Amino acid sequence: MKISKRLVAAVMLVALMFTMTACGGSKNKVTGTYSFESITEGDQTYTAQQLKDLYAASGQEINIDSMFSLEMKSDKTFTLKSDDKTTTGTYTVDGDKVAMTAENTTINATYSDGKLTLSDDGMTMVFKKK
Repeated sequence: MKISKRLVAAVMLVALMFTMTACGGSKNKVTGTYSFESITEGDQTYTAQQLKDLYAASGQEINIDSMFSLEMKSDKTFTLKSDDKTTTGTYTVDGDKVAMTAENTTINATYSDGKLTLSDDGMTMVFKKK
């Protein structure tokens, strides 16, 4: 009888470990808040500082973090702010590939070295994890 009690206890322990891992495993490598790093359209690339300088040259001051921001939440939703538009949607992760879907459109991204690179329609935006 002792052996069967140990076996039952071991099975319950393994089941508990899997349950705890499943609950705690919702955070993934892309989860977090990102700051804007650069934007490329065609052959023109602008860093966050270059955009600030361009606006300053025209007499305007901008806050890049409030103008461009990205939050990837652990529940597989995201919020992307670009200029005056805020977009929310869902995402999936497959290795270093991230598919972000909002408003029936999917934007493909890649994650590498703490940076998320979004590419769509000839434009590329790079966000760096804070």
